[in-house]
Amino acid sequence: MQYAKLPKTLCDEMEKIQRGFLWGDTDQVRKPHLVSWNVCCLPKKDGGLGIKSPHQMNEAFLMKMLWNLINRPDDLWCKVLYSKYGRNNDLRT
Repeated sequence: MQYAKLPKTLCDEMEKIQRGFLWGDTDQVRKPHLVSWNVCCLPKKDGGLGIKSPHQMNEAFLMKMLWNLINRPDDLWCKVLYSKYGRNNDLRT
C-alpha cells in the first residue's frame, strides 16, 4: 500500500515514461502522436484506453488509506499511528 504523497516531478516523469511507451518513442526516434494523451486517459467506455494518471492514482491511494484510518481504527497500523501522533491530532495534514 502506498503511504506517501509522491512529488509532482516524479509523477510527471512516470507519465512521460507511460506516454513514450505507448507511442513507441526511443532515445533516437520520436514517433508522431496520432491521439491526444487526454483521450488515452479517458475510460474505455468513453472511447479511451483507460490509462490512469500517476497523479490521480497517488491521490486515490492516499484517500483509501485515510478512509481505512478513520473507519477501521482497531487495525494495528491505525493503533500505531494513533499512539504515535494521538487521536486529537489531525492526521490528514
